[in-house]
Amino acid sequence: MKNRKRVLPVVVAVVMMLGALSLMMTQVVNAATIVQDYKIDKIVYGGRVRYEPNNVAITSPDSNIRSGSVVNLTFTVIDDKISDSGSIDPAKMQAYGFALSGGNYYATTNTTVTAGGFSSEPVLGQSPKVFLKYTITVQNAVYDGNGKELGVEGKLVYNGNSHNVKLSKTIVESVIYVAPSSRESSSQDDEEDDETNTDPATPYIIISAYNAGSGALVAGQEFPLSITFYNTSSTLRVENMIVSIKMPESLSLVDSSNTFYVTSLDAKTSQSKTFNVFIKPNARPEGYAIDVEFKYQYIANKVRKDGSTNESINLRVEQVDRFTVNPLDLPPEIAAEEEYPLSVGYINKGRSDVYNMTVAIAGTNLKQEGQQQNLGNLEPGKSGTADFFIQCQQPGPVTGTITFTYEDLNMNVKTVTVDFSLQAVEAAQEEQNPWNSGPPEVPVAEGANKGWMIWAGIGAAMLAVAGFFVIKRIKARKEQEDDEDI
Repeated sequence: MKNRKRVLPVVVAVVMMLGALSLMMTQVVNAATIVQDYKIDKIVYGGRVRYEPNNVAITSPDSNIRSGSVVNLTFTVIDDKISDSGSIDPAKMQAYGFALSGGNYYATTNTTVTAGGFSSEPVLGQSPKVFLKYTITVQNAVYDGNGKELGVEGKLVYNGNSHNVKLSKTIVESVIYVAPSSRESSSQDDEEDDETNTDPATPYIIISAYNAGSGALVAGQEFPLSITFYNTSSTLRVENMIVSIKMPESLSLVDSSNTFYVTSLDAKTSQSKTFNVFIKPNARPEGYAIDVEFKYQYIANKVRKDGSTNESINLRVEQVDRFTVNPLDLPPEIAAEEEYPLSVGYINKGRSDVYNMTVAIAGTNLKQEGQQQNLGNLEPGKSGTADFFIQCQQPGPVTGTITFTYEDLNMNVKTVTVDFSLQAVEAAQEEQNPWNSGPPEVPVAEGANKGWMIWAGIGAAMLAVAGFFVIKRIKARKEQEDDEDI
């Protein structure tokens, strides 16, 4: 009887221990199946990644993602590999094979990855060009606790053109699993474990928005640039922050240093800074990246730590289109039915090429209306002429337009026109050249020609007789001189 009394407490103790162990296992299983919902905005494919935790909605009582957690994540993606003019047509979009790829989140039989909600994202300074904007939804992804990276890949087809997508994102709420040390005393370690706190998520400073004005950024001009930076941490304040701005060679800050100091920035708060930027006149019309570095300190578990973040923003610079056509030099009037040469000069005074240039002539009272020439491309500083021949249909007013059509660096079609007008007159009658005509004819009375001939004959006879006597006398004198010599 006494042995039974001794055994009963032992049995009760064993049952209580098994019950507690069962409860602990149930809690662990439940903890591993908690589903947390995250919304991440936004990932820019091929460029800077924007992550804004102020848009995160968490349904779990714990704001961190721990090993074994099952999470749902939603990404808004701006994909600069797919673009169009005006808008993206969702009916022409198809998505294939989206799945988790690499990283520290893996899939189970319940995991799904989908892409949808296709729309358009305007491109700053390049209207009407737009990029593709869409949403990737990840359901029931499991976190392995070994890192903080999430990878997604898939394939998009737009208007018959395929594009492979591969995205990677650091999920800062991920808590890397650290194995506990060996225990010298279970009761002592249990007390120490209760007192041990895991470091909170590292705060990151990102650029959540920037504004370079509503107009185009033109070389040779100055513009205000405003950036808004945001503290991603939900609990930690950053302090003693230095912000450094690195400009590309063609851009420079105006009346400002490239660094500034921020005393502190509370958790989930943002701050803005505006400064003026000058674009050098010789800047090429292309995109420029401005790098921004944030160095700061924060206190986690009573320990001061250093942190840093590097961000960049991209701005597109344009050159003023300075293609010009010289004024025409035409006479006030031309002869109808005759061809007249017409030349018009042009020059590219800008700093970017002019592409696919053509010139055409049209007007009224013209026989050769519709003449057109292909002039090709024109480099900066180069010039040329377009030559035409015009011929009027009939006397009267003549009006016309010479139209140059070309494409600028952004493939925008532009035109330059030159109007002209003149008068077509009757061709003048051909006049006799006085230098080619003989002396004026003198009218002669009837019978005058016969008298003139008689007198001419008499004169000729008299000259002949005189000549005969002269010759005879010279000959006689010669013979006399010869006789004297003998």
